[in-house]
Amino acid sequence: MLYAITADIHANFQAWNAVLTDIRSIRADKILVLGDLVGYGPDPVRVLQSVHANADHMVMGNHDAALAGKLSLDCFNDHASSIITWTRSHVGSSAIRFLSSLPLTLDGGSFRCVHGDFVEPAAFNYVIDPADAAPSWQAVDTPMLFVGHTHKPAIFVIGNSGTTHELPPQDFVIEEGKRFLVSVGSVGNPRDRDIRATYCLFDTEAGTVCWRRIPFDIDAYEAALVAAQLPSEGSAFLRYDPRQAIPPLREQLSFAPIEGPARAGAGMVQVETIDSLRTSLGRWKRTSMAAVASGLLLLGAGFVVSRQSTRDPLVLNDYLSADIAALPAGSDRSLLPVPSAGVAANQPIPGYSVVLADRNVQSVAYDPVTGFMISSSDSAQPVELSSPAVRVRNGMRFKVQGSFRKSSSFQGTVTLVVSLVVTNEDGTETVRDQFFVKEPVENTRDSWAYVRKTLSLPSRTSRLTCRVRGLFAGQVTIRDLSLFRIR
Repeated sequence: MLYAITADIHANFQAWNAVLTDIRSIRADKILVLGDLVGYGPDPVRVLQSVHANADHMVMGNHDAALAGKLSLDCFNDHASSIITWTRSHVGSSAIRFLSSLPLTLDGGSFRCVHGDFVEPAAFNYVIDPADAAPSWQAVDTPMLFVGHTHKPAIFVIGNSGTTHELPPQDFVIEEGKRFLVSVGSVGNPRDRDIRATYCLFDTEAGTVCWRRIPFDIDAYEAALVAAQLPSEGSAFLRYDPRQAIPPLREQLSFAPIEGPARAGAGMVQVETIDSLRTSLGRWKRTSMAAVASGLLLLGAGFVVSRQSTRDPLVLNDYLSADIAALPAGSDRSLLPVPSAGVAANQPIPGYSVVLADRNVQSVAYDPVTGFMISSSDSAQPVELSSPAVRVRNGMRFKVQGSFRKSSSFQGTVTLVVSLVVTNEDGTETVRDQFFVKEPVENTRDSWAYVRKTLSLPSRTSRLTCRVRGLFAGQVTIRDLSLFRIR
């Protein structure tokens, strides 16, 4: 079972939508949300609607508890409490009832999930360092633990020594005799030096945990924040600058965990199994969707019904094999295929795979002079254009590049991505789907934006794939999409 484990969306629809697109493209089996669907961000209604339509299981976060009236606003700083008050005036009673029903923990059998820590889930304690993580080992005996709340990705591990160690976020394989506590980071309100949305993939069969960092439309989020007239103090990631020092994590925290046993737990569901949660969630979905439909008929307004169920996706596959072994370093010929003739809209492009979320509003075409042309006439829709896998060997270096031109109506994001397949020592393979991710940088002298990067591959890399990924409305033209082997 492949679980996508997310946390701390905080009403950031742009970040959640980008992460959801990534999760669906990976085809994860289930989506878990470890609390704090609301707070800080300007789009609680859209986030709640999309999460309840797509997530399989959720736990209660401290912002969710406060919105549901189960936690005092005195625990929050002024900015956080004011946004919770604002959120309460913008969501309906059915959403508040739903948040009230969320459990504090999830029991997945071989793993458990919580928002804060496992010692006193209703107190919403932070797990920031090994001393914070250590008590959870005694509270539960499950080998794999997942938490949110801090907005900072981290790994805590304990082995035979009995000492808790912290590791930086990295893909890993579960080792026998060790226990892991994974702080999955934040989708909508990151508090480390990486401004992208963060979440984890947990493969219970392979026993692996992999990290995902997903770019999203920062400008659209900031515009929505301004339109809602919300303070930006709660969205500190908008002020992140790598040239400036990031304040310590504890100084950014806006919530004071409850002191004393179980004072905050009254009326909260302590633990719920995933199977029973799925049943209640389905019941809530049916009830809430009926209420939404009635509201639309009576008022002509309300929640915007998700388009996902009505989308007509399109997958075009016309891969060519590629083997660079015979190409000398420094060759001026790109390793990526170049179609020799034009391709009409939504027809297979020789050598490439294309995935469109909705063929009714999206199109992709190719012209030998102009290049690839991808467009969406509706709201922002996901798209992916992939090259064939290129077989590589240790010691090889490459240059990847592409030129992008956005239409005047373009809204959203587009990135050039390089994915790798690495062969492990035991012969298994690990996919590093986002080894390189770069948004094109605009040139003030013309209307094109550019990506150029020299890549030195990790050892045991066996294959490389170039991809263009986007979530946008409008049109993007892509030319000179190239991969060269260099000295």
